[in-house]
Amino acid sequence: MRSYNYEKERDSDIEFWLKIAEYYKKLNYKVYIIPDTDNINDESHRQKLSQFAFLEECALIMNYRIAIYEIAKVNFFPHSGTAAASQLNKNSASVTHLKTHDHMPNLSKKFFNDIGQTVGENYKFLCKNHKIYWNGDTNGIIEEANKIIGIKG
Repeated sequence: MRSYNYEKERDSDIEFWLKIAEYYKKLNYKVYIIPDTDNINDESHRQKLSQFAFLEECALIMNYRIAIYEIAKVNFFPHSGTAAASQLNKNSASVTHLKTHDHMPNLSKKFFNDIGQTVGENYKFLCKNHKIYWNGDTNGIIEEANKIIGIKG
């Protein structure tokens, strides 16, 4: 969960992620939350996601984080740097929700297109078990994750 004082637009939308977590909980998956290292005790996140276990150690120790990424059926990320630890790992699977913001130069559609990353397409370096989900809703991200996991829907 991203909770940071820089570029708040990139922070995790708790209601968005709560819907996804509850969906998988209903399917009897265990859902774990790795809090933002810079705001590990974010009370808002902890209150709204209190039904799920928080893995503080994984926020602080990179080897633990990577181990969890590899064990998980699928990892979900907001647009954050920690997503790369999963995205660059062929033993991991992930869906990253990337939201463009045209009022922020480094998050605008123009920026991504100018650097050679077409908005709406997966990063070229990702293997098949990783997906960038652009600007969508919870149903779409769940659909992408279910493809990775192998859930027919």
